[in-house]
Amino acid sequence: MPTHSRTHTIRSSAFADGDRIPDQYGYRNANVNPPLEFDGVPDGAASLALVVDDLDAVEPAGKIWDHWIVWNIPPEQQPIPEGWDPETAGARAGTNDFGERGYGGPSPSDREHTYRFRLFALETELGTDLDTEATAADLESAMDGHVLATATIEGTRGRIQPDRDPDPTRRSAPARRTRVRALPAAAVRARSPTERRESRARLRPRGGRARVRRRSDGVG
Repeated sequence: MPTHSRTHTIRSSAFADGDRIPDQYGYRNANVNPPLEFDGVPDGAASLALVVDDLDAVEPAGKIWDHWIVWNIPPEQQPIPEGWDPETAGARAGTNDFGERGYGGPSPSDREHTYRFRLFALETELGTDLDTEATAADLESAMDGHVLATATIEGTRGRIQPDRDPDPTRRSAPARRTRVRALPAAAVRARSPTERRESRARLRPRGGRARVRRRSDGVG
């Protein structure tokens, strides 16, 4: 849909337009929506609608991936807080492409993706033909002919973030530090010198000393 107004704007205190979306808003992290604020809602707007989607999902998923669909937001709703429940303001939320109602955060599977947050000012409230199973396509069809203004902000997120990996088992070991399980003292004393030398030889990799993974090696 085209942008109908240059003065209608949307922003977030969590990230600037075009910047990286912080971890806590990702699907595999806290999975709460970032805070949003908007200005310039045109006179005559009866409701607002919000669509958050991922155009870069077309290649891995075969479609634009919808993350959040909300409609009948009161124009005076300001701001949209972090972790917002639309129903507390009388708004409605549809079903995202995770098959869940409400917000589903970024979760790219292949590379860095760009996520659009689009806020629509509508001249009317949308009727009961939209229910909690409604998709972004359903919402955009219902909005057709009723859009007064559109505002957009974008944020990015990659598959593995350098400052926090959602899966702690995938983190590399600290530089120059290994964890060795100690044997009971009685077991060590029970071994003969020959047995201890043979045990150390089995633990040593071929070609010399063991190589310790450093942070710069990355994560496999």
